[in-house]
Amino acid sequence: MKNLVRPRLNRILESRVLAGVAGLVTALLIALLSVVHQTPAAERPGTDASVLETGRRIYREGILPSGQVLQGLAPAKVRLAGQDAACITCHRRSGYGSSEGPVEIRPITGPTLFGAQLTPVTADLVSTHTDPEALASAGLSLAQAARLNAGTLRFARTAAFAGTRQRPVYDDTALARAIREGVDVTGRALSPSMPRYALEPDEMASLAAYLKTLSLRVSPGVTADTIHFATVIQPGTDPVRRDALLQVLRTFMQDRNLGMRTEIRRETAGTVRLKRTYREWVLHVWDLSGTSDTWAQQLEAYDRAQPVFAMVSGLGNASWRPIHEFSERYEIPCIFPQVDVPVLAERDFYTVYLSRGMTLEAQALARFLHSEGERGAVMQVYGNDEASVAAAGAFRLAWTTATGVAPVSRVLDTVPDAAFWQKLSRQIPHVTLVLWLPPQDMVRAQALMAAGSQVRMVYLSASLMTGQRTGLAAIADSRVRLIYPQDLPAVRDTRVELARRWMHNKGIALSDEKSQMNAYLAATVVGMLVSHSMDTYSREFLLEGIEHRLGTALELSIYPHLSLGPGQRYASKGSYIVQVDGPADWQLRPVSGWIVP
Repeated sequence: MKNLVRPRLNRILESRVLAGVAGLVTALLIALLSVVHQTPAAERPGTDASVLETGRRIYREGILPSGQVLQGLAPAKVRLAGQDAACITCHRRSGYGSSEGPVEIRPITGPTLFGAQLTPVTADLVSTHTDPEALASAGLSLAQAARLNAGTLRFARTAAFAGTRQRPVYDDTALARAIREGVDVTGRALSPSMPRYALEPDEMASLAAYLKTLSLRVSPGVTADTIHFATVIQPGTDPVRRDALLQVLRTFMQDRNLGMRTEIRRETAGTVRLKRTYREWVLHVWDLSGTSDTWAQQLEAYDRAQPVFAMVSGLGNASWRPIHEFSERYEIPCIFPQVDVPVLAERDFYTVYLSRGMTLEAQALARFLHSEGERGAVMQVYGNDEASVAAAGAFRLAWTTATGVAPVSRVLDTVPDAAFWQKLSRQIPHVTLVLWLPPQDMVRAQALMAAGSQVRMVYLSASLMTGQRTGLAAIADSRVRLIYPQDLPAVRDTRVELARRWMHNKGIALSDEKSQMNAYLAATVVGMLVSHSMDTYSREFLLEGIEHRLGTALELSIYPHLSLGPGQRYASKGSYIVQVDGPADWQLRPVSGWIVP
């Protein structure tokens, strides 16, 4: 039944319920001016936090106070239940709605729905933006006065174009009528695609209380003049990769800030009226230390000292789980961390990964071998590091599911010597060997391809081999293949040439291309979304924008295909299998198409 409901549910998105442009502009102006915000319901005297939590569960999860699932009646008397009936399905977590083609879901944030109180921005105050004495008496800097001026102009201009889309704000009674009966605040019938919900009075009150807090304030990490970002580095990270990533992120933000200062001068000089708020971007490096069970406390301390709007890129060889859970717990976006062991949690929201990491490689290899008719013995050898263990576990599950036969598995406790590899090469006749190992564990692996070897084919992880060629050189042979979850070098080179030129022009040496290109991707994606967010500094709105926009433009990326959609958290979804024809130069020849397991 769910598969039948989902296409119909998508049509619910054309609902034009509970919002208007004037209210949206008011909310944006609140964020823009950073003046007096309406006090969140959670902070109002007499407001019970449990009421807000009840409303949050109704909105996000479709769960009623009784524990029963929310029920909604869609067109053609189709009944929706639980998550399918939850408000978040159409109006999104931010409450700013969404659109797809002609279908539009208008915002239902607290300010857009119920209105908000603003400190009036008078003409006299705005007119002081070029008078130093008047500014001083008003307690304003030149940049602050320019922001007030730009905000007032934007408000007037947007209101002029709003036309008939403006409508009165809702109160609790009007909201209840709209939700129960499908009648908006002006008395007109809502689109029939908007489900009707027979909520009890206490349930309706809880939902209304939560909506009044929805995207009410600018997210933490944003001040009147600054947006703070962080990048997280796990301990044990290669210093070369760390420096490569940080140089790209810092240079990108410095470059962006220089352009921002020029625009401020143009606006304050009266040259143009760009009607934008300019804030300087600041990058904080959150270096972690010690064991992973202490990382959460370290992250919390960093965030207390200086809250950030989002975490951008990042590096780690171990599981990203402690950072992922911190991101979810404190609702801080984490955009494209470079990690081989991401958290595979489809319903989580705040971390967006480049791919499924080692799990993706393992699943792609299992699918390739099965499609090639591999029915002989398959053995995997792996180390005790987290990335190798994750890959081995995922391959074991995928291969067993596909064939009904588990692969032979060997785990290494120490770096193997030549005798180990020689014995392994003769242990199972005509074996297909999968090595989930870094190069340093294969320095004595020449014996694999020696005379008398029974090995049919050797598969290696390109991610574990990143930046080092020792392992390939040790077993150079036509039987060696790589699981390669990137675009093929010849094709990729053309696409990323612009990013390389940018780095060259900024004096950045190409020391670790994968780390640098992935950092550049994360920075440019965040930069694009923040720049086009109409100064709506909402963490949830940022993530929803990435879901919607990624893949619609030509991202300068080492991956051939990047895409996301609502609820998707892994941007690159496939891998090649390539033949290693020249280990000295990593000359690669594809033996498969792009495999999406």
